[in-house]
Amino acid sequence: MKILRPKQFLPHAMSAPRRRGLLRGRGVLSLVLLLLVSAFSGQAMAQLPENDPFATLLTRRAPSAVELSTGEPQLFETTEGAKKFAFQAKGNAALIRYLCDGERQASLECALLDGVGGEEIFLLTAKRSPRGDVTYKDVTGATVLRVTANGGATLYLPQADGAQEVRNVFATGHAVLPVVGVRPDMTAPPADRALVEQRMRRATELLYQRHGLFVPFVAPGPSKQDNAALADTVLTTAKAIDMIASDPLGLAVLQKRLDMVEIRRAELADVRLEGRTLLILYAPEQSVRGRPSSMLIARFLEAHL
Repeated sequence: MKILRPKQFLPHAMSAPRRRGLLRGRGVLSLVLLLLVSAFSGQAMAQLPENDPFATLLTRRAPSAVELSTGEPQLFETTEGAKKFAFQAKGNAALIRYLCDGERQASLECALLDGVGGEEIFLLTAKRSPRGDVTYKDVTGATVLRVTANGGATLYLPQADGAQEVRNVFATGHAVLPVVGVRPDMTAPPADRALVEQRMRRATELLYQRHGLFVPFVAPGPSKQDNAALADTVLTTAKAIDMIASDPLGLAVLQKRLDMVEIRRAELADVRLEGRTLLILYAPEQSVRGRPSSMLIARFLEAHL
């Protein structure tokens, strides 16, 4: 029997020319594989629409992953089930709306809505990170939602503690899962003048009950088309005052400096202070953009009172 010696089957025992040939062959094979992978990845990226920041996220992954690129309103919840919210991605913008259930039932906002339906609709803007994650921020620049390239999502909630909520500090992250088979509504519900008057009275009552702060709400009679936007503006304004009043110092300043809230129709949304009256301007034609958010109103009150 012939015994094989090491130089006959070990690469390091080969002659120098054979070893260089083998290594060269391996290098060519590696290069071919790399080119094939790059070509496939480039073709896949070329098929992605540029105007949808979520287009590179989940398309065919596990059911528990999050896909927000459909453009339709979708319902999500935190993994512990404490928070449900509706979300709708629209290109580089999005709308988010928390629902009145669970721990949110005790909020002034849900009390104004009789604990039914959704709360304030927030406008968010999207930014993509180099690694493919997409981060959604609110008008104050605070991160609200982050979705990773593999479909994982995290909702960031501030401490529901008055001034802390206004400054959006101490935010805690919660893992998010989709709620299958439910299509939430992302529009302000219809309203008539009677509902607007009832909501303004109720807002005044709730602020007094919660903080001992008496602030009447008034608004000139709008056209029928404005009532839904006006009712929504009452909601966001009362919520902002409630956030400031939750802090003892903020409450003391409100009691000294604020006598009334007046809501008027205008071409552009704005917040002003006229004497001891908080003036809120809303623009019904501009949908969510036409109503100052509770965060913006609260920031204005912090800066001007």
